[in-house]
Amino acid sequence: MGHGYKGVYKLELNDQQDSVVNLVLYNRKNGLASDYENNVYKIGKDILITTRNGIYEYDDELDQPVRSEKYNQLFNSPNEVCFLKSDDNYNIWFYQDSQPGVLRYQEDGSYTEITTPFKILKNRSGVSFEHVSIIDENKVLFGTEGGFAIYDQNHTKNYNQKLSVFLRKIQFKDPSIPQYRMNSFSPENNHKIPETKYNYNSVQFYFAATSFEDENLFFSYKLSGYNEEWSEWSEKSYKEYTYLQEGTYTMQLKARNIYNTESDIVTFQFTILPPFFRSKAAYTVYVVLMAILVLFIRYLFKKNIEKSRLKEIEKQKELFREKEQKLKEEALVAEKEMVKLRNDKLRSDVIHKEKELANSTMHIIQKNNFLNIIKLELRKINNETKEASVKNRTNSIIQKIEKDIDNEKQWEIFELQLDNIHEDFLKRIKQNYPDLSPRELKLCAYLRMNMSSKEIAGLMNITPRGVEIHRYRIRQKLGLNRSENLTQFILGI
Repeated sequence: MGHGYKGVYKLELNDQQDSVVNLVLYNRKNGLASDYENNVYKIGKDILITTRNGIYEYDDELDQPVRSEKYNQLFNSPNEVCFLKSDDNYNIWFYQDSQPGVLRYQEDGSYTEITTPFKILKNRSGVSFEHVSIIDENKVLFGTEGGFAIYDQNHTKNYNQKLSVFLRKIQFKDPSIPQYRMNSFSPENNHKIPETKYNYNSVQFYFAATSFEDENLFFSYKLSGYNEEWSEWSEKSYKEYTYLQEGTYTMQLKARNIYNTESDIVTFQFTILPPFFRSKAAYTVYVVLMAILVLFIRYLFKKNIEKSRLKEIEKQKELFREKEQKLKEEALVAEKEMVKLRNDKLRSDVIHKEKELANSTMHIIQKNNFLNIIKLELRKINNETKEASVKNRTNSIIQKIEKDIDNEKQWEIFELQLDNIHEDFLKRIKQNYPDLSPRELKLCAYLRMNMSSKEIAGLMNITPRGVEIHRYRIRQKLGLNRSENLTQFILGI
């Protein structure tokens, strides 16, 4: 006895057969592949168990189920066998994958599997409610969800009878195209190919086939121009295509019954017109526009060439002007360089002359200092001696020395050299400041030479204090305040 969730039980009854005296459970621990969906049947003297892993047979010697090679070889898919029953003629009736069938016993002891007559009963017995009753050697009763079905062995039927398939209805969204019904639509039948506008680019097909029995029909189709592969067989008798591109399409349809008998192929052709922007008129407009565009581009190209030519001429003129300007600038730079060189030479000459004048002035200073020293020594001698002739002689020498120190000719020479170097400095300062005395002009000239007060004192035969007094007077006449430097002011004149 099979249990839906535990396995298979072997029950031993007492002699009165009213109670169980021994019980053994067979499951995946001791012989079976699974604890679920195990059913027990007796075929002849064999006790068989149908499982998800094939058919098992009870072995008396091992006292457990073992996989049956004999019965598994009789079925194409023994894992799907869920019901077994034998009749008096040793035939084995079965359910495999929810479809009944029979293994006909042959004289040589082999079996022939017969399933074609029973395909109409596939999936009609309900889950786990398979039932077969043997009425006699010619009639068998099958239980179904809707009642009973009787198989009569003497009843003959042509299972290869040809089917006819139809496009029961073809419906376009375009209201200007009528519905097509029950015909085979193809160019060979001289039907005008319907044309639908692009904004109505959807079509619906409804199928039908000639079958007068309560059996399942399957349809397969393809739309050439859209896809070239046949669809999977399906019981669905409706197909819709949407958003089709422009072009001519051919709908091909075929049908098949449960006995795998196929119908001839029926066809239907139709055309989806292109949208206006892809129509012939539109392409004509495109060609005209393209020609206009080419001419316009050609015109622009020529205009651009002329513009480029004028631009190149202007560019060359500009380059010429830039080159001319560059040459002028280079000439100006060269001229400035020459002026600079000339100024540098003049400056060098001025520096050289200033050095000569400074050397000459220092020579005069040194000479005057030396004469002053001699003059002082002579005065000492004059003071120390009592002889009149010696005093007269020393006084005469002192007078000569003083005359030489205050020689105006030396000043004239110095003034001339100073004007040559500093471009009539004394004339400018006399003109700008006429109140300056000749002695103050000399002091300004010495300041122009950037000489110190001690050096100026030697030249002017006065004390350094006298030089400072003269500097103070000059500052007043020049209108300088205390913060302004006298020497820097004179150097700037």
